[in-house]
Amino acid sequence: MRVNGRFSATNPEAIGEATLAGLGISVVMLWSARDHIEQGRMKIILADYKPTPYEVHAVYPERRFVPQKVRKLIEHLRSHYAKHYPLVSSIE
Repeated sequence: MRVNGRFSATNPEAIGEATLAGLGISVVMLWSARDHIEQGRMKIILADYKPTPYEVHAVYPERRFVPQKVRKLIEHLRSHYAKHYPLVSSIE
């Protein structure tokens, strides 16, 4: 579906604020809109719509020794995304 309009943004906060201001509908991550949804300021209108997936990368300096806290964070993110977003489990 192609939508034409005058407002365009790549910042999730700006998109959410524009939606709250009544500029139209938006596609945002659930985590960024959850409070607004729970408090009735936003509502989900296209629950079956699946936006184009995007990649998430963990970027850190190349070293022989990767600190344990960095490895733990990456494993936590991989596990979380695999559980909530199954397509991620196939990405290394």
